[in-house]
Amino acid sequence: YVLFVGEVEERKNLSALIAAMGALPPGVARGTALVLAGRCAPSVRERALAAGVDARLEGEVSDARLAALYRGAAALVFPSRYEGFGLPVLESMAFGTPVIASDAASIPEAGGDAALYFTPTDPAALAALLTRVLTEETLADDLRQRGLRRASTMTWERCADATLLAIESAVAKRNPIS
Repeated sequence: YVLFVGEVEERKNLSALIAAMGALPPGVARGTALVLAGRCAPSVRERALAAGVDARLEGEVSDARLAALYRGAAALVFPSRYEGFGLPVLESMAFGTPVIASDAASIPEAGGDAALYFTPTDPAALAALLTRVLTEETLADDLRQRGLRRASTMTWERCADATLLAIESAVAKRNPIS
């Protein structure tokens, strides 16, 4: 299955993901479900089914269930038009799941060179990337390995250290020592 994690809001661009899943080649689409984890109205499943997509709504899940979903997914797709950061990208990588994400806003900062990117207004490009990840084992394995390395460098401790350095730098610029 292909995994989507997040609340279904317009900015999350789920319509592009549904369109891309509906455009997968028949041999790839057959047996590939879309699993949605997060708050989601039942109408989303109806839209997916209308597009020929086998969609499964998990709803809000526990941390343990989310971890199991990440581990079992063939890929995480993060199609947002904008995000503050894109934590599901790193979470997915930490579990060894290949990531396909939009190239919008700060998302590439989260994924670095360990994800495949598409323009969020181009479902055909997303479908092409999905097809590659779902059919090219070497590519999927490479993304898993790069993702694990990327996630290991993006820790909360590193974030705290960088924040402290930024604060210290700002204070030093404001109060220069003569």
